[in-house]
Amino acid sequence: MNSMRQLEVFQAVAKTRSFTRAAEQLHVSQPVVSRNVRELEREVGAALFVRTTRSVTLTPHGEALLEIADDLLGRFDRAMQRFGAYCRGEYGRVVVATLPSIAAGVLPPVLVDFVAEYPETQIEILDVTASEAALAVQSGAADLAIASPVTSDSLDVELLLRDRFVAVVPDTHPLARRRTLTWRALADQPFIAMTRGSSVRELTDVALRETGATPTTLIEARNIATAGGMIAAGLGVSAFPELVLPLMPSVGIATRTLNGPVAFRDLAIITRAAEAPAPPARHLIERLRHASP
Repeated sequence: MNSMRQLEVFQAVAKTRSFTRAAEQLHVSQPVVSRNVRELEREVGAALFVRTTRSVTLTPHGEALLEIADDLLGRFDRAMQRFGAYCRGEYGRVVVATLPSIAAGVLPPVLVDFVAEYPETQIEILDVTASEAALAVQSGAADLAIASPVTSDSLDVELLLRDRFVAVVPDTHPLARRRTLTWRALADQPFIAMTRGSSVRELTDVALRETGATPTTLIEARNIATAGGMIAAGLGVSAFPELVLPLMPSVGIATRTLNGPVAFRDLAIITRAAEAPAPPARHLIERLRHASP
């Protein structure tokens, strides 16, 4: 079978019109060049060169093959250059599974710089829940996730940042007059909660249990913007990590420092444990590390 190496040797002889100069160009001995040309001629079943003591010229078969060799070797060189760019992280595709609040708040400023440096890298964002984010990485649907930490032998988990909970109340509510609120103060009011199974709901339930309070949950919402709209309308109060606040209405709500207890939502970079991230994903992870507070 004809090899790329044979075509490369053939091309060098055809371009230089000399076995000796081709050998020098390829940094091999002349017998190696001659052997490759003979093997190629035997495989194609035709003479490729007319050799005399003074010159080496292409036969019609050689002219036709040179056109093919130029095309194939040119495409091969371009493909290898592209692969080299991929290995350097300059080209490729990165799929990130993350929470809506991270997609809207944390990622945009990171991606502005990342895309400026690696303009040929495509980014796809999967806007999912915390549990879905980890599953996307496990299944190979995503290269990495930014979500709540999970425990799994198949995943590597690296803490990225801690997102503190704040009280969120209608701006006309009496609680809005205070600078600091407690979880118990919120529990005494109609409470707007996220649906069960969400990372925010799990953490608010834990914090409320620590106070011994059982709030009256008036409304459960799956969407942060929906919960914010309910609060802005005066239907109740709630608590959310600071990073979700940009997803809420810009008017009608007030946020206050929340203590008793101080609660955080931990966010981590999640990747597959069995394999190192591809170069483009690795570069994005480095950007995230440097950007985290």
